[in-house]
Amino acid sequence: GVGCYWGPHHPRNAGFPLDEGQKTNNTAELRAAIYAIENDPDPLECRQDSAYVVDGINLRLEEWRRLNFRPKLRASEEISNFKLWQRLSNSLLKRKPDTVRFVWVKGHTTPEQLLSHEVTPFNHAGNDAADALATVGIQAQPVTTSKCYKAHEGTFEFLNK
Repeated sequence: GVGCYWGPHHPRNAGFPLDEGQKTNNTAELRAAIYAIENDPDPLECRQDSAYVVDGINLRLEEWRRLNFRPKLRASEEISNFKLWQRLSNSLLKRKPDTVRFVWVKGHTTPEQLLSHEVTPFNHAGNDAADALATVGIQAQPVTTSKCYKAHEGTFEFLNK
């Protein structure tokens, strides 16, 4: 599933199933990025635990655009998940320049990593919340503002509103 988390009880929080093509972690992370870009017109810092997406956007997207999402070696080859990358690219191009920033955060952290400050509690909680929304989204039951959750001792409890 796909999970996007802005903050407690935020109206844009969402979890939904993957609806197209291969259903992998990478496609879920790309769909989350697309959802965030297309549903938040404000300046946005998108924090993801996917180096695939963050590095793809920050290090490779300009070159992929230039190559029309085809690698240099064979014109008939395509970048993995190229349709999602193209949609993400087009969504970014529709926004004002420099209004979206992608940052990698460590996912699936341990208490030791939190105590050592390797991971901030804010990033940990946000990542866990997005994962929880994605888990609910797998069940093909889209979750939006009608279902919210609250932080409680490091776990998330779903509440029906």
